Amino acid sequence: MLERPWLTTPVAILIGSGVIAGAAYLGLRERGAASAPPAGSVAASSGSSADVLPSGTMPAHAPTAAPAARQATSEEAMTRALAFLAKHRGALVDACWRPSVAKKPEPARVGLVLDLTVSATGTQIARGILEERGAARADVTTCVQDTLPPFELGDVGASQHLEVPLQFP
Repeated sequence: MLERPWLTTPVAILIGSGVIAGAAYLGLRERGAASAPPAGSVAASSGSSADVLPSGTMPAHAPTAAPAARQATSEEAMTRALAFLAKHRGALVDACWRPSVAKKPEPARVGLVLDLTVSATGTQIARGILEERGAARADVTTCVQDTLPPFELGDVGASQHLEVPLQFP
């Protein structure tokens, strides 16, 4: 056996990385050239399904869609979320806040932030609740999570991430 073999683990890793990088480079370079359609293969296209392209070719550009509906801004989405929350606030106070404060009066207030993600249609995708330090009650947080229905904000045009404040009392 050799006293100082030149093919050690670190050297093998470097050689392997070089081979993989070279293969990825060459493979992606050829793929990019192959996916471009030959000149003149795409006739003036109306974007309808009746347009036929030769097998294995892609249109030079995607058909243009109808003008997009107006997207709601994040301020509009926040306004809608606050209105949704205001609509359910009475039920949350009755179901979550009053029973909790009757058992234990301190802390005298609870501050929550609803971390909310809604889809383009305004339907809730995900919701989490952040508790304000020093103004939290675990039973109120759990009750709000269980009692508050999923947010429905109407069409907001694009997915939105919102942080909606909620204070008790």
